Amino acid sequence: MSGRIEQENKLKEKIKERLNVLPQIFTTFYHYLEAEQKSYITIKHYIEYVSEFMNNIKTGECDNDFYKNVTVAQLREYIVSLRTRVEKGKEIKNRGKIYYDITFH
Repeated sequence: MSGRIEQENKLKEKIKERLNVLPQIFTTFYHYLEAEQKSYITIKHYIEYVSEFMNNIKTGECDNDFYKNVTVAQLREYIVSLRTRVEKGKEIKNRGKIYYDITFH
């Protein structure tokens, strides 16, 4: 097997491990992205972005319907929160890029 395929397989396994702790809707999203031939690194990023958004808008238990009652205000608030990050205890502007610390490698 080539190194690239081995890396993809490792990443795919890590994504599946992550999906085990997320609501089922994320697995549906994963299959959609895979069918659209997105790379596994892109799938990983998309899952984490949506997971972070879910955690931002929900308090308590998250479920498959977390996205159904999202308001424009919640979406805007989340987008604004992506403009900065905390680094070494200080808030830093993201200079036009959306920064996200991916929680699984």
